[in-house]
Amino acid sequence: MYICSICINDEYLKEEIRKTNKYAGKCTFCDSDEPCMELEELSDQIDQIINDEYEISDETVPKFVGDEDSPYYEPIGESIDYVIRKIIDLNDEIIDDIVEILRGKYFRDVADGGESFYHDGDNIVAKDFYNPLIHDNWLEFCQTIKHHQRFFSSDLNEDLRYFFSFIKEITFYRDKLIKKIPSETELYRARLINNDYEIPEIYNNPTQELGPPPPLICKANRLNPAGIPVFYGAFDRKTAIAEVRPHVGSKVISCIFKTKRELTTLNLHAADNGFQEISHFHPQYEQIVQQQNFLYFLQSEIRKPILPNETDMEFLPLQVLSEFLATQFDPKIDAIIYGSAQIKGGINIVVLNHALGNFPFLSLSASFPKTDISFLPDSDYAFIRYQSIHPSYKDYKPSLDYCEDSIKISMVNSVQYDTDDRIITLVPVD
Repeated sequence: MYICSICINDEYLKEEIRKTNKYAGKCTFCDSDEPCMELEELSDQIDQIINDEYEISDETVPKFVGDEDSPYYEPIGESIDYVIRKIIDLNDEIIDDIVEILRGKYFRDVADGGESFYHDGDNIVAKDFYNPLIHDNWLEFCQTIKHHQRFFSSDLNEDLRYFFSFIKEITFYRDKLIKKIPSETELYRARLINNDYEIPEIYNNPTQELGPPPPLICKANRLNPAGIPVFYGAFDRKTAIAEVRPHVGSKVISCIFKTKRELTTLNLHAADNGFQEISHFHPQYEQIVQQQNFLYFLQSEIRKPILPNETDMEFLPLQVLSEFLATQFDPKIDAIIYGSAQIKGGINIVVLNHALGNFPFLSLSASFPKTDISFLPDSDYAFIRYQSIHPSYKDYKPSLDYCEDSIKISMVNSVQYDTDDRIITLVPVD
């Protein structure tokens, strides 16, 4: 039996069949003359995938029917034909033939007391693609940077290179994770209003008042240490407002900044989409999924809310990571994109310090003022001479520009919660 590339809805496998073109003949299922592969060969590949990625489920959950007091126990997991359809989208006829081939392949093993995925009525569950090495290395990195060694460490640099080495190794990752944001992209920024008298000042000076904080008053945050400002923004106004976590009845001012040049970004939000396009037949599928899980974990660390009892020390690992991406990584990362924890589907961005260029911060407190105070003898006057010294960014012009007339004030009328609700089932344990 033969199956052609037309009958297979997996782009990676289609391309492999076309490249090898081992069998030229009629497809058993559609009579096409397109390049084919043997159905038994496809069945063997699917069998290998299922053995690598799934295991037979031994767990059950109690189910009650009507008013009966005693439950029946239903196995957790999915049927084999459903799993095959998840791995590769085929029509029912082809899936039935593949299941029949696989059951025949394992018939003797089952007859001798062995175990098979393909026994009628059995369910299987996906294995957890957790790579302890990556996560353990990250935890060790966090402990080292917080409690042991913080500066001039070649080991820490190697750790950071290891965490992101897969981006260079796997083209699939580069295309998804290294994203170019074009000039004129709109980014939204919001600020919580504490007192109404702040509003006229913000309205008259939106670039300075709604832009990144000046260096001398910049506080530590997830991705920046104190004194090094970055631009935390979002790709839509509602997400920007939600990210300042306003309470009901509060007022929020927001506006738009436009990028003035192309920015190279690390797009961690891609992990939210699960890289669904990746084929189970890809030779690096397991490695890609493991790295994806790490990226999802990393994104969850970035978007955690800052709790009142947290100290600046908790931010150190991510601060070092962002500086590594901005100074040591190739290509140099200008901004990091990550999903919002405050609003479903919202996307945030942080433009890193070097990419801000000579941003027009607030005047005196903005840029490391050099001040000289002279008290004149026999005089009531003191002369204060100052010079605003901006950091030198020879290769960078300001990358953000306030959008005229984009400023809006919002009154928070209500807050919506997105919850994951489950039915409680009490299971007695013998």
